[in-house]
Amino acid sequence: MSTDDLDLMPDPDPANLERLATALSGPETAKRTGAGIVEPHPVVEAMEFRTATICSYVTADGPIDVLMELPDVGSYDDVLRNARRYALDDISIYTADIDDIIRSKVATDRAKDWRALDVLYETRDRLRKEPDSYEVSASVIDPEPDADDG
Repeated sequence: MSTDDLDLMPDPDPANLERLATALSGPETAKRTGAGIVEPHPVVEAMEFRTATICSYVTADGPIDVLMELPDVGSYDDVLRNARRYALDDISIYTADIDDIIRSKVATDRAKDWRALDVLYETRDRLRKEPDSYEVSASVIDPEPDADDG
């Protein structure tokens, strides 16, 4: 059970937020502005992230929530303290600690988050028994590269 979107918590550096806004912008991008309300939003501005705790977008690649704070956990720096780091070539990807994710889902108190908790608890228990190797490879990300990828 998932909540069917990708949650991103960007480094709040202004240049990084500008890059994220550019990446999210596109002719198919829409913004969730209220319960069930989605409006066309082809140009995302970095300032949007600074004026809301959570910004929700529907993009050509699927729904994406940009979180500037993780409920009951804190800001980017607070989340980064316990985050897991995965490296792929010269790219680092950080994922929030499973306990921080669980704490935020409980604090948010939404039905879709409560439905996801069983899987999160199961994942936490599995990680405690079998720690993650922190290894990521291109084959994991793209197991069947296109013929053009060489």
